[in-house]
Amino acid sequence: FSFLSHIIDLRLSAENKKFLFISSVCPDEGRSSVTAGVGDGLNALEKKVLLVDLDVEQPELGALFGYRTDYDHSLNALYRGDAIEEDVIMHVRPGFDVLPAILDEQRLPTDGSMISLLKKIAVSYDYVLIDSPATRQAGKIMDMNQLGGTILWLIRYDTAPVNEIRKTLEHMKKSGMSILGCVVNAVPGEMIRFKPSGEGPANRSNAHRKRYGTGREVME
Repeated sequence: FSFLSHIIDLRLSAENKKFLFISSVCPDEGRSSVTAGVGDGLNALEKKVLLVDLDVEQPELGALFGYRTDYDHSLNALYRGDAIEEDVIMHVRPGFDVLPAILDEQRLPTDGSMISLLKKIAVSYDYVLIDSPATRQAGKIMDMNQLGGTILWLIRYDTAPVNEIRKTLEHMKKSGMSILGCVVNAVPGEMIRFKPSGEGPANRSNAHRKRYGTGREVME
């Protein structure tokens, strides 16, 4: 992901953007894994990065980093005033933090209170990467347009319907939400565990890169 992260850093800096939404056309296209990989890559560029799990259907960021997230240590609790930032933000390493969420009966809203909360937390970071729902639930992302962010859009080449891609693009254009770029991805459905290191995930085995992608299928 080092190549992809470098491009993203250049584009976000050029557009003066802090918030990056990681979304996809359909579910199970690797949003959480890409969020983790890009965050790791940006941190390797000496950026202070926060990953936020706002995928209300499949919150997985905490598990990717080996954490068992409960309510008391989740974005859910922070949003509802049942916890403080120090209790819910996981410190992976200096300058690289994760704010996990859980799946519960009261799904996290994308309302004005959530926007205010994320803006407050973002002050301490260079970039905030938000693991977002698939754009089939485009309204969830569009609600967050007030953050002034942009979208990194994942498209799995073998499953994303062309008509779905076109409809989503039209919807985004009408909403004013910008797309930073697209990654053509081919991640299998099962979740992988992400282990950040000084070298970054791009240095994994050839078999891993073949299966999950390198981040070079990127940014048209």
